[in-house]
Amino acid sequence: VTANIPGTYRVTYTAKDSAGNTSKLVMTVIVVDTTGPTISKVEGNPSNWTNQNATLKVTAEDLVSGIKEYSFDNGGSWQTSNEKTFEENQTVIILVKDNKGNISEPYEVIIAKIDKEPPVIKIDGCTNAGNCTIQVEATKDKYTIPGATVTDNASTNITVSKSGSVTASLP
Repeated sequence: VTANIPGTYRVTYTAKDSAGNTSKLVMTVIVVDTTGPTISKVEGNPSNWTNQNATLKVTAEDLVSGIKEYSFDNGGSWQTSNEKTFEENQTVIILVKDNKGNISEPYEVIIAKIDKEPPVIKIDGCTNAGNCTIQVEATKDKYTIPGATVTDNASTNITVSKSGSVTASLP
C-alpha cells in the first residue's frame, strides 16, 4: 500500500497451522486524497509605494494529486495560472484546489501600497487647480512667492520642488 498515491490496493493474509490447514483473507485498502494543497508563499505584494499594478504569484504544493486551479477571490472564480494582476489596493483571499477537488486553507494578502493618484498642490492666493497666474504691481521692487501646500491621498513621503523665478524689475 502506497499511502500518498490514491487507488485501490489488495493485501492478502495467509495462515497455515501445523496440520497443514490454510486460510486466506483478502483485505481491500482504498487510499483517497482528502487533504487540500498548502500555500507556502505569495510574492508580488509591493512593500514600497508604487504607481504600478501588483502581480501576485502563488507558490503551493499538493503531494498527492497535484494542483489544479487558483482562486484570488475566495473561491468566486478559478483559473489555472498561479498569477493575477491587481490595479488597486484591496484584500485578496487566495485558495488553491487540487485535482481531487480539495481546497487549501485561505491565504490573505492585503495590497496597500498602490497609489495612482498624483499629489495635489495648492498655492496660497490661487483658486483654480493646475496653473495659477498672480499679477504683481510693476512698481514693486520686491515680491514674495506665496507658500504652497501639497497633499496626497496615500503617500506620506512627498518631494516638492520649485522651478522658475520672479525678477522684480521694470520692463
